[in-house]
Amino acid sequence: MTSIAHKLLPAALLAAMILPAQQPSGAPASAQAAAQPAAAQPAPEPEVKNWRAGVKFSGQFLDLFDEASLNTFDSIPWRFTSSATTDISNRLGFGLTFGYDISRRVSLNLDVLYRRAGYRSGLEITEGEDDLDTIEDERKITSGFEQTKADYWDLPFTLRVHDGPASRRVRGFFEVGGALRHATSIRTYTELEQPGQGGSVDTTAAKPANANVLGAVVGAGWDWRTSKGINVVPQVRYTHWMNPVFDSARTRSSRNQIEFMLGITF
Repeated sequence: MTSIAHKLLPAALLAAMILPAQQPSGAPASAQAAAQPAAAQPAPEPEVKNWRAGVKFSGQFLDLFDEASLNTFDSIPWRFTSSATTDISNRLGFGLTFGYDISRRVSLNLDVLYRRAGYRSGLEITEGEDDLDTIEDERKITSGFEQTKADYWDLPFTLRVHDGPASRRVRGFFEVGGALRHATSIRTYTELEQPGQGGSVDTTAAKPANANVLGAVVGAGWDWRTSKGINVVPQVRYTHWMNPVFDSARTRSSRNQIEFMLGITF
């Protein structure tokens, strides 16, 4: 028995050393899986509301009135009239802006913008002829000016197509639509001076040819959404008005409008 024990003891010791080192085939795989980090999941898109409201500022590139001069002559009686019109409008405008997303890339937008328009027209009327055989000037010369100011309310309504969803931080857009312009609060100051007489003043307001006009609108720009959820929207817009607001022999409103605009919405 002693000899058998001596033979079995080394075999038992060898088995005790080998068996603990061996593990079931599934154990290392589960341990490795637990040690490895989970696969990165795509971040969900930030939640963005589908409507916006804010303020908008506008800067005009073109005059609101065509600058022109006009000379007329009548031989019976002898009368020469000369006039020149210049634009005195404020090229800056401001107002409110609203937007509503009807899909991931399409939105409706409405602006309510105010701007102050105006013109100044100088006038000189010469009546009669000068007799060169006399020292005095027999002509009657009347000079003066007319200054008119008006408030314009513009309501452009556009369909805006973006190149990405609202969740993107920066996305470009193209827009088309129409606009309504309403002219109100027209104020006119006219002053005439005749030789040998005092100056005369008239404050009768000039009558517009079209107090309400429609226009066609196209534009393009960028919509930049900040981390605070504020949208900054710079853009360029062109409007062609179907009719001029003022339209007379001396004064005519411009029918083309190009402006740079900056909107801030919340």
